[in-house]
Amino acid sequence: MIMNKIGLVLSHVFVRDQEEYKFDMIEWCVNKMRQFDDFFVVLCGHGIAPPESLSNAVNETHWESAIKTDEIGRGHPHFCRKGFEICQQRGLDKTLKLRAFDYIKNKELFESLKEDNILATFSEQTSFEKEFLGDLLMFGDTSFLLDLWSTLQWDYSKSGLINLYHSMLHINPDFTSNTKFVSPQDIGWHTTESNWNNTEKNTKGEVLWGQIPGFGYYGGY
Repeated sequence: MIMNKIGLVLSHVFVRDQEEYKFDMIEWCVNKMRQFDDFFVVLCGHGIAPPESLSNAVNETHWESAIKTDEIGRGHPHFCRKGFEICQQRGLDKTLKLRAFDYIKNKELFESLKEDNILATFSEQTSFEKEFLGDLLMFGDTSFLLDLWSTLQWDYSKSGLINLYHSMLHINPDFTSNTKFVSPQDIGWHTTESNWNNTEKNTKGEVLWGQIPGFGYYGGY
């Protein structure tokens, strides 16, 4: 039954001309995550339409042909909300959100997170000092995560990290008492970016998210 599954929203993806290789990376990650758990997979993105093989690999797709440039670098809130809305409509109580090019490996920790009596779990790049709440990997109650992305009007002059931090303060001020932070190392959060072999359609090895140029760790809370 669908309602017994965990939602998996794959987001933060746009595909321009000559970037079709991204679809191979996403499909590889979908297959990896299906081996990890029994997910209801929702792919959300924009640009060139996904090939049939990828559309068949996921359960539902929300895809828009026009690239929304204002979403890029700002958390892709429009597409994240669409993904959470689909999961909520399908009656999925809990949802994991990941970048479409990433996967996680620590099954034991993920199983314990399913049983935790908390609203949600977050990861990098979270920082109280910078007023950041990690917007790339999160897991928790679907309705809560949808509210988190929807409750305040999105400020497109700021990053998704800042928007989510202030949204969390608005709906759940004491959030350190009912949410959790896990590091990429703990959850086994890996990425295919900067690590993809286009010829073999496979990764060149395993790379933790945050260990590629342009990203870094802040330590959470």
